[in-house]
Amino acid sequence: MALETKINKLRKDTARQSLVDAMRYAFRIFARQSSIILGSAWAFVGAVVVVLVWVLTGPTFHFSDTWQLVINTATTVVTQRTG
Repeated sequence: MALETKINKLRKDTARQSLVDAMRYAFRIFARQSSIILGSAWAFVGAVVVVLVWVLTGPTFHFSDTWQLVINTATTVVTQRTG
């Protein structure tokens, strides 16, 4: 009985380790692709353009809280969609 329990424990540990390895591999691929896309020159140029438009529209919107929220949202969208 003890041997059977040890074998079952070993099987569970092996399956769990395989899952952990698969998750690490998937995360590594995701992180690499994200850095390639978000670290591109086009993402940076897009963010700079959005910031310039935002700065130029500041006086029109009296530098309000909503105006500040727009820049946070816009730069996030631009950097996540560029690629």
